[in-house]
Amino acid sequence: MQLPPDLSELFVAAPSLATVKGDANYRRCLDDRDYTPFKEVTFKDVTSSFPCTLVALRALKSEVGVEFDEEPG
Repeated sequence: MQLPPDLSELFVAAPSLATVKGDANYRRCLDDRDYTPFKEVTFKDVTSSFPCTLVALRALKSEVGVEFDEEPG
C-alpha cells in the first residue's frame, strides 16, 4: 500500500516528528555514551542536532540514559 503522492511529499519534505523504538535505537541516539543520568544532561541536549522533534520509546535494559530523577518513583 502506498500513500497518495501529496501525503507522501508532505511527510518526506518536512518531517516534524521522528519516533525511534527500542533500546538499541535509543542507545544509538545517545551515541552509547556513559552520561551522568541525573538531569545534568537532557535528552534534548544530546539530540539537538537531529533535524526534527525526536521521540524515543524504550524499555530500560542498559545503563545508557539521560534525564532521570535521582529518587525512584
